[in-house]
Amino acid sequence: MAIHTRFEAVASRFPNDVAVKYQGVSYSYDTINNRANNVAAHLKEAGVNSGDFVAITLNHSVDLIVSILA
Repeated sequence: MAIHTRFEAVASRFPNDVAVKYQGVSYSYDTINNRANNVAAHLKEAGVNSGDFVAITLNHSVDLIVSILA
């Protein structure tokens, strides 16, 4: 099972639980999942298909986690 599929399964069961805590800010599973879905939609609009490779060049951050899940 892909990591984003597992993450979505947990997010559907525990949407308000803390998924990520970074620099003193907590982010819920629902928040991270919604952000990842928005990035994924943008990638699809840009022509990226399932199975394509996409480079991610971000410093350690919540955005990095969101991008990996997208």
